[in-house]
This record gives sequence, C-alpha cells and structure tokens, in this order.
Amino acid sequence: MSCSQDSVPLAQPGTARVLVTELSGSGQMNPTPAAYEDSDMQVELYLSPEKLVGLLLKALSGTEDLGRVTSLEMCVDTQESTLGNFGAYLPKLVQLKMNNSIIMSVRDLGTTLSHLQVLWMSRCNLADLDGIPSFSSLKELYVAYNSVSDLSQVSMLENLQLLDLEGNDVNDLVQVQYLGLCSQLRTLTLEGNPSVCAPTPMPHRRRRKCTATGRR
Repeated sequence: MSCSQDSVPLAQPGTARVLVTELSGSGQMNPTPAAYEDSDMQVELYLSPEKLVGLLLKALSGTEDLGRVTSLEMCVDTQESTLGNFGAYLPKLVQLKMNNSIIMSVRDLGTTLSHLQVLWMSRCNLADLDGIPSFSSLKELYVAYNSVSDLSQVSMLENLQLLDLEGNDVNDLVQVQYLGLCSQLRTLTLEGNPSVCAPTPMPHRRRRKCTATGRR
C-alpha cells in the first residue's frame, strides 16, 4: 500500500468488525462492560456510515489530518458497502489506486473526486465508465482488464493525457473515435481489445494497421 503518510495494514472489504473471545483461564482480562443507562449515550456508540468512512480513511492513510493526503491505495467491494462521497474527506488527493477491487461502475466512487489526477482501476470488474466526467482533473486513467466497451463518457475528460484500456471489450473503432475529443491525449493502449484483434471495416476509408499503443 502506498500513501502520503505511513502505511498501515489494509483491512479486507466488509471485515470492519470487533470480535472479543473470552479464553479459559483469562480471569479478569476481559471484564464485564459497563452498562449504560442513558439511551443517548448508547446511541453514540454506533457510527453513522459517514463517520465510519472517515475513520477507515484515517486508518488507511495513517494520519488524522486527511487534508494532507495526496495519494492513497485501497481495495474495496462496493457490492458489500458503499463509499459514498469519500472524496470530500480528501481535498488534496491526486492519486488513487484501487486495483483488484470489485467496482461495477465508476459511479460507485461518488462525485467528489474532481481534484484527482491519476486513477488506477485495473481488474475491478468494471462494466462501464459512466460517471467518469465528474473526474474533471483526471490526466491518467488505468482501467486495464475490465469489461469496458463504451468510451463516449471518456471524451468529456479535457485534461486526459494517458488512457490504458488493455484487455477490455472495445469492439468497434467508432468508440475509439470518441477519444479524438480528448485534445490532451498523448498515450492510448488498446492491446487485447476486439477492435484491435479484428477491427470493424470502415467504409470509404483505406484500412490501416491498428497498433496496440498509440501516441498522438
């Protein structure tokens, strides 16, 4: 795990729980918890999802001051728990690595990561890139080995300079043409997509050899 602060062990998705086991012969090691009579005090013992996300981010980054975090790596399963708009806790985050997570859609990351510049989401079971336009500052996007076929949303990323789509399901060169709207795009990787292995014939144009990685 890499982050701007000292690394701490990463908890597996969906395992944020406390288990206390009373061992034989432990005596008073685990004394009986105090009973709260005040119902308001009992309510305070339960964390809202928002507070829980904040605590987890502090544990992952190794700092109490999330405003200082510029890079973060984590593995999540958004089918088990929601991230909400966790980007609101990380106003200076510019690099986020979430490889090998289970994230079916970019929308699962919320809409508060407009300041992010580099995003890794390889092998995340992504079915589409819907919601990616909210990452308006994105310069590098790594989404290799997913199931992405529609690139129309990517065309709205005006600052995008590098796009890694290796091993996805782009099967129509018309989708690749959308990327022509990304005026800053310099590096594009399409190796392992159907459009590269067997490109769709384009009428009235001379067929050209399609390379796996192109620099504009």
